[in-house]
Amino acid sequence: MTGDWFDVVAGVRQDCILSALLFVTVMDWIMKKSLKNFEGRLEWIDGSGLCDLDYADDIALIETLTGMPQLTREIERASGSVGLRMNTERCKIIMVSNDWEDDIRQ
Repeated sequence: MTGDWFDVVAGVRQDCILSALLFVTVMDWIMKKSLKNFEGRLEWIDGSGLCDLDYADDIALIETLTGMPQLTREIERASGSVGLRMNTERCKIIMVSNDWEDDIRQ
């Protein structure tokens, strides 16, 4: 028995090779848009920095404890503008660290 036909109005077919590429492209846009006004990051010697680590649909943010709520809201807003929802119940602060250079000198 088969059901009635229906129109697909959004998304890509399951297992389509484009789905991962499209998702990564959208996530990159969301992160660039969200992070442009935030200063929290790990600085490299050449002046560039690392402010987020992304893997599939997981994001690890590098930001000050006081800036984290605002950054999380900005990511939620940007992702909502393209139809993605963030599960705020699964958001956690998993590590807080002081300046690591102080620890090395000891």
